Amino acid sequence: MAYVLIFFNLNVVHDYYQIPLLAVTSLLIARGLGLAMQIWGTRFPVRTALVAVVGFAALAFLSIRWTERSYYHIDWMRVEAGKLIDENTPSDALIVAATSADTDPRDPRILQRAHRYGWSIHRDYLTPDLLHRLRKLGATHLVLVVPEDDPATEILGIKGIEKTLERTPWKLLIAPTGP
Repeated sequence: MAYVLIFFNLNVVHDYYQIPLLAVTSLLIARGLGLAMQIWGTRFPVRTALVAVVGFAALAFLSIRWTERSYYHIDWMRVEAGKLIDENTPSDALIVAATSADTDPRDPRILQRAHRYGWSIHRDYLTPDLLHRLRKLGATHLVLVVPEDDPATEILGIKGIEKTLERTPWKLLIAPTGP
């Protein structure tokens, strides 16, 4: 428990660090349930079994419901952005995909949907210096995906193909990185 409390932030980012704790936690839960069964199971065997079955069913139902709501949804912003990038850039283009959505350099979702290679960065980190360095590494196109009311294209002074996504309130700008 001390490990989880001390390194809480690390466990939020890398939740797989908690996997070694599963075995110990399972044993402690089993021990507690076994003790509860010894105390109440002999006095009220039918009620105890009924409570255990209903509790397990409720836990399973709530877990599945939470999982479906949290993980299984279509990210329309990235689907549409990827399709537009695919349609408006050459197949061998190296893309700098900058978005103000929750993304970091390990997030390949826009590039994967566009069937392109390149770099994913958060819009806040996009600077002319970074763009120049990525251009030296071979970047051919900048793709900026931001909310419709975001003034990023005006602030950065970027000109290119600008499109509004259909299903989400985001706009997409595709511009060559070269002069």
